[in-house]
Amino acid sequence: MKKSIVSFLVLSTSLISLHRANAQNDLTKLFLSGADDLEKVATGYIKPVGLGFAAGMGGSWYNTAANHSTLGFDVTLGSGILIVPNKDRSFSLSGLKYLTPKNGATSAPSFSGSGDGVDLQLKSPNDTVNGIPTGGKVLANFATPQGVSKILPSICLQGTIGLPKGFDLSVRYLPQTTIGGVSGGLWGIGVKHDIKQWFPVIKKLPISLSVMVGYTRFNLSNTFDKEDRVDPNALINSGAASLYISPADNYDNQGFELKSDSYMANVIVSKNFVFFTPYLGLGFTQNNFRFNFKGNFPTLGDPKYDPTAINSIRYDVVPLVDPIKLDYKSFMPNATVGFRLKFLGIVTFNAQYTFQEYSAASVGLGFGFR
Repeated sequence: MKKSIVSFLVLSTSLISLHRANAQNDLTKLFLSGADDLEKVATGYIKPVGLGFAAGMGGSWYNTAANHSTLGFDVTLGSGILIVPNKDRSFSLSGLKYLTPKNGATSAPSFSGSGDGVDLQLKSPNDTVNGIPTGGKVLANFATPQGVSKILPSICLQGTIGLPKGFDLSVRYLPQTTIGGVSGGLWGIGVKHDIKQWFPVIKKLPISLSVMVGYTRFNLSNTFDKEDRVDPNALINSGAASLYISPADNYDNQGFELKSDSYMANVIVSKNFVFFTPYLGLGFTQNNFRFNFKGNFPTLGDPKYDPTAINSIRYDVVPLVDPIKLDYKSFMPNATVGFRLKFLGIVTFNAQYTFQEYSAASVGLGFGFR
């Protein structure tokens, strides 16, 4: 799954690669634990990627409160980083059903944490089969995925055109693109309106004042290559029991899909000083992020008595269909401060910082005629 996870991270940050995670600490190993523990560990590990990515999509929509004249336009390429807060750089290991952390660990690094993952043991449930104790047998040893980075990159290409009555229309678009078998696309639309014109007192002030709303949608899907799939033969690696894999079960259709939506609204004020324009924005983003594993994934069923099996215990491999669905939602009030520089009459550079739960710093380079 190494290539799939890397490709997912590439596209989910709009084609910027974050990190090539160690193949030995891959998310696929978590399927050894069964559905209950898988959901808890996968949710804790992936959460900052989902929330950070969705928050990044809702940012960097503007670099001034001033609107274009009718049919004026600009095209801007923006790049930024989001900083994951401390509370989401690790997740709790309490409440696991079959997994036992070694060395008394109580938490593990999330994707945005640091250091290696936590060593876990998969133990058989406390039970007796035909008088043979099955509880406490170590079936497999593995580790949670390692931490990668507390900083999540983002990139966006945006075009804006001026409309009558003090409106701007902004569009973001990334056509459906395939990298390493992972296919994803992005689109977004935003509208900015000059509200200064509606207030006689404010209308006389030497500032620009606007409101802006925007929406961004991202989708991505992938079917794993053979080397990326969860192998049912790897569910037990300790020799504590035998496995039975039904020849009728097919595990060739494994993959994942995600969808992310981000809504934003801001009030923006700016002041133009010929070549230099500082600006301030106050508003919020509302983010939704859904990540689903798709297809058949192997997990261990209940132990059974089999006199021909190792230690007389056999575990059937049970396919789980679409085994886990992760759904994150967040509402982030924010404040943005930034500035824009103008060169040669058509080239612009802007930099800004957004204070919110997942704070973000970004820069942009563009050209256009206002």
